[in-house]
Amino acid sequence: MAFTELKHRNTTTINESIQLYNKHTSSTPGYRNNFLVCVGDQYKRVHTDEISFFYAEGNMVYLVKKDNRKMIIDFSLEQIIKQLNPKHFFRVSRQLLVCSTCITKIHKYFNSRLKLEINPVHSSDVLVTRSRVQDFLTWLNY
Repeated sequence: MAFTELKHRNTTTINESIQLYNKHTSSTPGYRNNFLVCVGDQYKRVHTDEISFFYAEGNMVYLVKKDNRKMIIDFSLEQIIKQLNPKHFFRVSRQLLVCSTCITKIHKYFNSRLKLEINPVHSSDVLVTRSRVQDFLTWLNY
């Protein structure tokens, strides 16, 4: 049904088409279960269970799958966190959203922060900001 409506609906942007598709394929009310991303000249559906983390670098936002494949996504981190189930994803800093299943170790870090080891490994240190540490620890307990 989603593809039929996409085919027949006259949308003004690709992003609107992607959002419409995602709306029709979400089985959890209020939370997104997958993202439609453009890879080369194709669209691929990425289920949230396949996602390890999202990160922002410059003006781009990337989705990183558990198999370490990186894809550009047309949403801001702020838009993404509002659409994901908070039981599974947490925004540890301004640049990074992580999935609970990708966290392998948590270390105390100086200045009351936490350093995370995640799988797959991110190119820079994954630090939970001081202001989010308590919320992060509470989130992990549930």
